[in-house]
Amino acid sequence: MYILVTTLFQVLGLNSPRLLGGGFHPQTPSSGIPPSKTLCRTCYALLLFCCQVEYDKEQRGAITALDAVQGFLVTAIGQKIYIWQLKDDDLSGIAFIDVQIYVQSLATIKNLILVGDIFKSVTLLRYQEDMKVLLL
Repeated sequence: MYILVTTLFQVLGLNSPRLLGGGFHPQTPSSGIPPSKTLCRTCYALLLFCCQVEYDKEQRGAITALDAVQGFLVTAIGQKIYIWQLKDDDLSGIAFIDVQIYVQSLATIKNLILVGDIFKSVTLLRYQEDMKVLLL
């Protein structure tokens, strides 16, 4: 099992938005990995308690929604929606689309992604795996 944790916002300029991932391997909090100054210590402690951190990457903005479609990770960062693939312990972006309004929520069914924005409207996207493209 793979667990993802995000930090959503910056606090006093000390934290930058991050996406953390790790496999579920219970361990003690004293595993020897010191918390970073740019990482939310609460999220770090939570992830460290239940997982071994395998992925830690700074993002361009706050990650406001997470979901999965056809085995790929879907994230909403501001008004952009990205689809990520885990390959060789690294997430690489395989598709993205720029919607017009700040995304608040995501829901997926098969290859369809329902996007809820901040003004209470919804957008339906379709992911085509063979062409690796998101379509309205």
